[in-house]
Amino acid sequence: MQTEKDWVLPGKVVANQSDYFLVKFNESNLLTIGSQGFIIKKDLLLKTNCTPYLFHMDSNMDLVKMSHNIYAMMKLEIIHLHSDTISHFLRKLKRNFGLFLAQRHIRRYKYQTDAIRLFLITLSMVTLVRPLFDSLKGFSRKRDIAWFLHPIFCFVVPIMYMLMTVRWKLLGFSAGVRMKMSSIT
Repeated sequence: MQTEKDWVLPGKVVANQSDYFLVKFNESNLLTIGSQGFIIKKDLLLKTNCTPYLFHMDSNMDLVKMSHNIYAMMKLEIIHLHSDTISHFLRKLKRNFGLFLAQRHIRRYKYQTDAIRLFLITLSMVTLVRPLFDSLKGFSRKRDIAWFLHPIFCFVVPIMYMLMTVRWKLLGFSAGVRMKMSSIT
């Protein structure tokens, strides 16, 4: 949201404030919310089915189903330092996607992705035209060379996910993804 003036994602804007949007979601348009942390009242979180594992999307879907479906989406810059290097970042993505594949059977939230749309989005990412355009747009609004990591990640990450998915489908989780949780913290 750092480079957008208007809300361009799914959900309905119910208020547009100077620092945030209030966005109403439903079960079919809920974004991936909470993967990098979010603020919630403890009593609301405890009303969700958050045991034995807390999957942020499962809990957020539970909240939406209970009509707690309006979220504040910040317009402000948020700095999230979670990786020291590009290699560390990619290892975390690999770990998280491996966990996603391994834990699919115990998650309640199911990602609904049309195969044609997924193909077109992936194609737009790996051809680098759209990612480079987005980087130039972002750089024009905030002059930071880090914008130009975006095309690199848009090329590398879908290929990594595709290879992991193919390996997982062919060999199963234990053969397709071998990693120690403690090695990527």
